[in-house]
Formats: sequence, C-alpha cells, structure tokens
Amino acid sequence: MMMTNPKGRIVLANWMAIKKKRQSFLPIQKEDIKGIDFENYRIPIVELSREIGKDEIPLSGKTQFVSSVHILTETSKMAAYSFSLPAGTLGIHGSCPASNLHLNEAKRRTAKAGFEGGREASAFPRRKPPGISSVSPEEISGIYICDACYAGKSSYAMYNNVHVAQRIRFMWVQKALEEGTFADEMTDALIAALGPQESFGGKHVINPAFFRIHDSGDFFSPEYMFEWFRVCENIRSQLPRVRFWAPTRVWGDPDFDEAFGFVPENLSLRPSALFYGISAPRARDQHEFLAAGTASSPHRLKGHWDCPAYKSGVLESCEGVGCRTCWTKPLVPVNYPTH
Repeated sequence: MMMTNPKGRIVLANWMAIKKKRQSFLPIQKEDIKGIDFENYRIPIVELSREIGKDEIPLSGKTQFVSSVHILTETSKMAAYSFSLPAGTLGIHGSCPASNLHLNEAKRRTAKAGFEGGREASAFPRRKPPGISSVSPEEISGIYICDACYAGKSSYAMYNNVHVAQRIRFMWVQKALEEGTFADEMTDALIAALGPQESFGGKHVINPAFFRIHDSGDFFSPEYMFEWFRVCENIRSQLPRVRFWAPTRVWGDPDFDEAFGFVPENLSLRPSALFYGISAPRARDQHEFLAAGTASSPHRLKGHWDCPAYKSGVLESCEGVGCRTCWTKPLVPVNYPTH
C-alpha cells in the first residue's frame, strides 16, 4: 500500500513558502558561528557567538532565542543519526544543485544514465503545473522529483526551528570548509554521537551502526563531497562497524566525476532518480564506485527492492522492519513508494 495523504493525493513541495521563511532568517551570518562544543553532549552542538533573538528570527513556540543547535539530527524513520542541510535551490538558500536544473538538462542526464529496471515514466517528464499543490498517484509519474521532494513539505516546511538549525549547520559547513577543519570536526562529532554503545535510546531508538549523510540537502560542491569521503575514511579506522549512506542527484554533473572515483568502502553513495515513476539511474556504468541507484514510484519497478517501511501504509522505521538495504546492499537498486 502506498502512503498518501488522507485525500489520496500526493502533496507537492511548497518552495515559495520555504523561501519566505528562510529569508526571514538572514540575520544569522557566518561570523555568528563560534564552533562546535563537544563537552557533556552526546550530540555535539554548534555554538553561536551571540544569542539570536526573536526580534531577528520569528521562531515558533516558546523559544525566545537561539544560542546553539545540534550538529546531527535524530531521524525516526531510519532509526539513525543523520546530517541535515537546507534543501532546494541556491536561490532559496538551499544546498541542492539538481534543484537548479532546467527540465531539458534533467531529461538529458536521465537518458544518458539509462535505467536499472527498464521502466520509464508513464507520462512525459515535466515540471509541476503552476499553482498546483497536489496530484493523484496516477499523475505523479514523470514529474520532476524535486517538485515533490519530502524536504520541501511536512515538518521540513512547517517548523521555523528546523529552518534555523539547517541554516546554522550550512553556515558552519561553509566556514569549516574555508578553514580546512570540516573533516576533523565532523569526525569528532560522529565519534561522540555514535560512541562505543551498540544501541541506546532517546526520543527515538537509534542504531549507531548506521548514519545517513543528508536527510535533507545534497553535496553542493566537489570539495564538500571529498571532505565527507575523508570523514568516512576516518570513521572506518576508528568505528569500523559504522556504515554510511547518502543519496545524491549530482551524479550527472561532470564537476563531480573525479570525486566519484574515490568513494570509500563504508559509504553507499546512491544516485537518485530525477523523475517520479522512472527506474533508478544506472550511473554505475559510468562510475563504478557508485552504489546502485534509488527511485520513487507509485508502482513496482522491475529489479528494484521496494522499501518495506512504507508497505503497511503507516510509516515504520528501518530498524522496525528489519531492513538496512540502503546501507548494506550497495548493488541493489531501491524504490521508495511515492508518498
């Protein structure tokens, strides 16, 4: 059973509303980022040099100011820690290069990559019609995947504190890249968070053997991707049980070609489809170190593993359904039923 909203329609992303929210957070600047505090924190925090008040950022709820954010996020669906950056185009202060693609370029890259399972979209690839906020499951096939990205709706779109935290992390990344400290600081943060325990509780049950790079956002530059490769290699030597997974839509960008030749063994770097209803891109043909791709389709795709977290119609966790295919079976293409 496919997950949809109660009316049986699939909600599209509201990027204009997200842009408006993010523009109200622009008072936060890189010079406000003090650094990472590792003391007394299971999940280290990014500290600010000053408190950001409600007069500068219209926060929701009872929060009156922001002085720090956790560098990692606790993702209940995956029962794992992850790293979250703002999704969407650079024009709305996002970190996803593929969001900027013209439709024709997205189609060209998709055609060049081929398909893992052989089934193409039931409708000609297109962008969502202007003014349309949702479509039926039958209509979603062929729509550009960024137009209904989960990181452009639900909690990612609703809560101001999510936007603030993502923006602060994004600025910390940019500052750390400039200073050459990203790989070392992220490595220390992951060691502190993933620790020696096999499992532990919190708001949700977390399995520290698995980590997702980007539950929102993407690799916005080759330099940033290479730094994550360094992090994975560092963790491999110190916490060899930990496996990383990262979906990405930069697989068709020639600027990243060199990076794809150095993917670490403990990272399942999966090329993600650009259109709904189309089989996962066969980018391994061009880049042998990439894992098999991922797709999102309202129908079953030949040769794909259907994510079991969606089978009951009620979202379950990867841990709850006993599946870690995205991390542990890099040669298996995965389909996430459109929801």
